[in-house]
Amino acid sequence: MPGVQLLGLVLIADAPTKLPKALKEYSKLVGGGAPRTWDLPWVEEWRTDSPATNSDLRSSNRKLRRFIRSAEHLIT
Repeated sequence: MPGVQLLGLVLIADAPTKLPKALKEYSKLVGGGAPRTWDLPWVEEWRTDSPATNSDLRSSNRKLRRFIRSAEHLIT
């Protein structure tokens, strides 16, 4: 699509447990088509609560904070 640039692919864990080998391999395959990938952890609140705001995410764990900084850098 003209004027659209893929910056990366965000992969979010679908459960709080360790990712099964098959899903890990599939995520590598799919992620190979993106210039960058981010693997985010399971966040229980995202299943039931309203969408998180930037301030909510900033107070979250380190992986999420790194993703936010990286994404902000790419879009500015």
